[in-house]
Amino acid sequence: MTDRTEAAVALLERCGAADTEHPGGTLPARLLRVRERLAARGARPELQLAGLCHALHGTDGSPQGLLPLARRHEVRAAVGDEAEEPVSFYASCDRGASHPELHRPGTPFPDRFTGETSVPPAGTRRNSPS
Repeated sequence: MTDRTEAAVALLERCGAADTEHPGGTLPARLLRVRERLAARGARPELQLAGLCHALHGTDGSPQGLLPLARRHEVRAAVGDEAEEPVSFYASCDRGASHPELHRPGTPFPDRFTGETSVPPAGTRRNSPS
């Protein structure tokens, strides 16, 4: 395990991930599977870290989250800026509106936190961890 992976796992533990049930097991087990799938697909290390942390701020499917978005700095400290960006982007994703078309450049992206719509760059779209 890399230092950043260890830091991410420690952050998840501090935030109570082990106490969070998830369909098919615990949240940490699910997050590790996401990271492993990304690694198996050849994702760069930063995106693997994003996959590991993608549920920290909650998701459209599990909105409660473990860490408020206002504490993004803690995620950045653990995994670095490049891995944190897709974590916060994915947290803001309105799945019903975004997932079917997220892969298409130019498609509007509604932010579930702010309600604002933007058109994220193609790189941001490709970095969505799930």
